[in-house]
Amino acid sequence: MSLEKSGLFSFGAIAENSKLTPTTLGIILVPVKNENYHRLNLKDSILDASIERIAAKGIDSFSLREVSALLRVSHNAAYRHYPNKRALLAACRKKVEEEFTSVLSKSIEGLDLRDVKTMAKLGEAYIMFFTEHPAYFRFIYESDSTPIDITLDPQAPNYPPFKIFQSCCLALIDEYRCGEKEGLERLLKSFALVQGLSSLAVSPNVALPKDFTAMIGSIFLR
Repeated sequence: MSLEKSGLFSFGAIAENSKLTPTTLGIILVPVKNENYHRLNLKDSILDASIERIAAKGIDSFSLREVSALLRVSHNAAYRHYPNKRALLAACRKKVEEEFTSVLSKSIEGLDLRDVKTMAKLGEAYIMFFTEHPAYFRFIYESDSTPIDITLDPQAPNYPPFKIFQSCCLALIDEYRCGEKEGLERLLKSFALVQGLSSLAVSPNVALPKDFTAMIGSIFLR
């Protein structure tokens, strides 16, 4: 492909009828922005950068233009993937929710929900997910966009990852024949445990024991 047709270069200050060519004037060829340029992973990069930015500074001060600047791409390129802030936020929430749900589901796949060891597996997966993705924790739980209803009602609308946690707790509550009050206390206690340990794991000012990961399972079995 010739330079004239590539879209990567253009001539500057050349008279319309000039006979000068790229061969004779290669030294004045200057790069120009190619509007068709796209990073192959730009769409995902925008999501990751947005989640990190929101976790650090909050949703109110967040904008698509700011994320574009952080990624060093034009805001037009970003808007091709996400037309507005609302669409971008919805995509961020979907990404985090799907990843979190998948990790929790796989951690207890094929296991007996009535076995307390299954809850330990789930709790470990829950905490390790946020250890690997600390920005996700703040993105989910430090905003009002992820409502969670701590209830024994499995039909109540709820955040999908929490519903997995809830179902495991309900199976244990049924196995131990707990009453409603005791069952709700167990659910609250278990959720407080995973939330508390997750919060510690993502806190930059907290130094955890070296064997923290190995300790998680045993904590749930006590």
